[in-house]
Amino acid sequence: MLKVGVGRATITPPLGVGLAGYGIYLRRKAEWVHDDLTARVLVLDDGLKRAALVACDLVGLDGWLSDSIMEEVRRASKAREVLLSCIHTHTGPTTTFLRGCGQADEDYLKELPRLVGSAARAAVESSTEVEVGAASGEHPHLAWNRTRTEGGHTDPEVPVWAFRAKDGSMVAVVLSYACHPVMLGPKPVISADYVWAARLQVEEELGGTCLFFTGACGDIDPVSNSEVWGRADFGRVEGDGRALGKVAAGVVRRMKFGDVGIKFGSRRVLLPLRVPEPGEEEKFFREMKDLALAKSEGRERLARMAMFREWESKRWLELMEARFPGGIIWTDEGWLPSWREEGRHPGALEVTFRALILGDSALIAVPGEVFSRIGRAVKEGSPFRPTHFVGYAERYVGYIPTREDFEAKSYASSFVPFLSDLFPYREDVGEVMVREATELLKELA
Repeated sequence: MLKVGVGRATITPPLGVGLAGYGIYLRRKAEWVHDDLTARVLVLDDGLKRAALVACDLVGLDGWLSDSIMEEVRRASKAREVLLSCIHTHTGPTTTFLRGCGQADEDYLKELPRLVGSAARAAVESSTEVEVGAASGEHPHLAWNRTRTEGGHTDPEVPVWAFRAKDGSMVAVVLSYACHPVMLGPKPVISADYVWAARLQVEEELGGTCLFFTGACGDIDPVSNSEVWGRADFGRVEGDGRALGKVAAGVVRRMKFGDVGIKFGSRRVLLPLRVPEPGEEEKFFREMKDLALAKSEGRERLARMAMFREWESKRWLELMEARFPGGIIWTDEGWLPSWREEGRHPGALEVTFRALILGDSALIAVPGEVFSRIGRAVKEGSPFRPTHFVGYAERYVGYIPTREDFEAKSYASSFVPFLSDLFPYREDVGEVMVREATELLKELA
């Protein structure tokens, strides 16, 4: 019979740390804490295989930090497979490189792996035999498509897993939903945004510990932002979050529980980048700069101009190489560790997709801020029901937009890559993600 344990650790940073999100060069720093940030770890063991799910109340992770956390979780839990993701709160500390988006606290970053590891150890120590339920509901009232390119598309599905002990008590609930946690706007506060209230509602109704995973929400904001952007107070945040939590709790009450097996798998994926021809780098950069500045005005335009001045003071290709050592490759000829010196250019960013199968249901975790149509397409192509599509897994790699967004030359496709010192993605990146993710799921069916 499947055994499950759950643990959590407080990962609230010290006051005064830089906060990430809501724009560049804002110089936001934490002045107060509304709700403690947490790392939550679920360890699953069927007697032969062990896996760990990790959800952190952070905006995203640099590669080295993601690797360190996953290694610590493996060490603490003895799990063979670790699926790590961030909820992407914008009222949390800077934990990934985004040019102009807050200064990271190095001491805090060094402490994070140990803290998450402590949650993994607690999960193993609390392990107990469980029955598993898997189902989904819908909640169309929180999400709003903030772009003008996707026909208002949102994904209202709320996939839920629940783990119930033999005595009937709830051990853990896992839910996912596609909506940016950005109700609060650029306030100097630490909070998990609406995710805090959604989890709280589930735990108050059902007991146990709730893990929340943010889905394909690259183009999805809370509906409160359609009314007045980024000015929700905590009363609205709590109300909207609890409404989502009530939906998830209702799904659990209607579930059928039973004994299930687990499987997991991973896949190396090459996300295609748009790169200049040798010798055309500066021309390409000027074109991208003009594109990024064309749709900005006022303070935002001044901030973007400042960012590009910072870029121009450095050697562009060296920045690319330094930010993603060993991660950017040349697809025509395989791995080239010194592509710049040899006159080569990176053609793709290497990432990892990971999947966990529970009976007839699945969870697939991918990096990036994935547009909602892409996540929905993966769910529809999956042989499992329900399928949790989880974004922001492992290291932060920017937006994964649709072709329609590239055609509109929007913020996500034309400007954000420069925040991460990354070449822009090629227009078919979303199609590559759908193909690779659904193939991984089908291999595990």
